Amino acid sequence: MSNNETKIEETTNVDEIEYTEIPYDDCYDKKFYLGSSTSSLLVEFLKNIRPGVDLLRTALPAFVLEKRSLLEKLTDYMNHQHLILNISTMIDPEQRFFSVVKHYIAMWHQIPEVGVAKPYNPILGEVFKCEWKLQDSVTSYISEQVSHHPPISAFHFENKKKNFVIYGTLQPKAHLYPFGNYASMTMNGPLKLKILNLDEEYDMTYASVSVKGVFFGTMQMENSGKTIIECKKTGYRASITWKTGRQLSGKIYKNDKKLYSLKGDYTDVVYIKNPEKKKQNFEFLNIKKLEKVSKTVTPTKDQQPNESRKVWYKVSVALDKRDFDAANKYKNEIEQRERDIREERKKRKEVWTPKLFQKKDEKDELSYMYIGYQEK
Repeated sequence: MSNNETKIEETTNVDEIEYTEIPYDDCYDKKFYLGSSTSSLLVEFLKNIRPGVDLLRTALPAFVLEKRSLLEKLTDYMNHQHLILNISTMIDPEQRFFSVVKHYIAMWHQIPEVGVAKPYNPILGEVFKCEWKLQDSVTSYISEQVSHHPPISAFHFENKKKNFVIYGTLQPKAHLYPFGNYASMTMNGPLKLKILNLDEEYDMTYASVSVKGVFFGTMQMENSGKTIIECKKTGYRASITWKTGRQLSGKIYKNDKKLYSLKGDYTDVVYIKNPEKKKQNFEFLNIKKLEKVSKTVTPTKDQQPNESRKVWYKVSVALDKRDFDAANKYKNEIEQRERDIREERKKRKEVWTPKLFQKKDEKDELSYMYIGYQEK
């Protein structure tokens, strides 16, 4: 066994237990965010935070957690991938761009109706893998936590038969604003969709997330900020502004000429309007009518020790039972073990390196690419 393999086992030391599968697709069910224990847990939460603090480096109580890692949460991006499955065969570049924009909006609607749902911060070297078995093709996904301080996640989706890949690197930053009674999370890094047979690349930015009612009122998550989707080859570009009340507005351009405007509820219906036809709005995307494609994940008992569901298994089971005390206990054990390993690595003057992703540019800490992808 190599030193690297030894480190992975050491980092993700998991007790010998009998694994049983629990549901992970009900993370946003209201039952996880409503209950009499919320107020007392909020008091515990407030003990650990200070104004302006980076929440990602704060021990958050279990009641704000959803029962999966950030690496798995990123698979939500492909829940509605049928919107882009045939994009490589579309002749009209405008229709291709429409498909990308529809899929992009659909990536961000999956938030709880009430309450807060924050995924686990992945441990260094943590991996999540899955695939979607479609009617005539397979979409694969692989991700790795490539850095802990700062936290950086690298991910790669690919469907070879359908000629597209989506890949990116994500560095979240979260902050608390007590006078505004909200917290926010911004996400930095590249996010790209590439149509391989057309050599078309779409550059996208990540939506931010805001949590209202942190100190008083009802806590609720919403997307926020302004995002861009752009294809330099075709000249199409979209700007989207995420507003309160789960609303969005946007504009679509071709070579800086405004062609269309977008408006609507990104959890319900988004409409498109041609400025030349001022009184006519057409349905662009109906979120509630979208088909959701289920992913296939290796059973937890058969996963490697550093795979997400095995790393966080005890925490997830406790959250599934709404046993927050147990979830906090198991979460703290994992985090303390990681701190101990980092300290040991520091004493030995060892530098950890990712196993599945590598930097495309050594000077850019967010330029990770999957080593199994041959860029065309």
